Amino acid sequence: MPTANAKIGELRIKPVDGTKFLGYGPKFDAQLDWIDTGDIVSIDANGSVELITSKEDLITDKNGKIIEHWTMEKTICAYDQVKGAQIISASKNDSLTAVLVLKTASCDQGIVKSDIQSLCKNNQVLRVENAHIQWKQSAKRVENSLT
Repeated sequence: MPTANAKIGELRIKPVDGTKFLGYGPKFDAQLDWIDTGDIVSIDANGSVELITSKEDLITDKNGKIIEHWTMEKTICAYDQVKGAQIISASKNDSLTAVLVLKTASCDQGIVKSDIQSLCKNNQVLRVENAHIQWKQSAKRVENSLT
């Protein structure tokens, strides 16, 4: 997770002469000094770079401000019953939804909901309006409101 003083922005790289940058497709222009990778990263005071998300996956609110969904996902994944989490939003005006994959099907949904609410509140992350929970051992999906 980015540190408090880390700078966050899009990663740009300078190609080495003669490289082709396979995978950057028709957008790659060998004449450019710097190439936008489409990756959002943080860089700390020591120069350490951490990949956060793809530019395409950024979520903005109705005012165009970036919502740091990666912070929310890492906070939720700190819960011992969660194997993975992704925060999504269909549009600027839609509520945030957490898609959760739990480690085991034996978890109590009510306890998971309550614990994640507390975890988000205690870590001062935005409120997630909905949770779509998928148990690891089955494809059964359960929707719970986290409000």
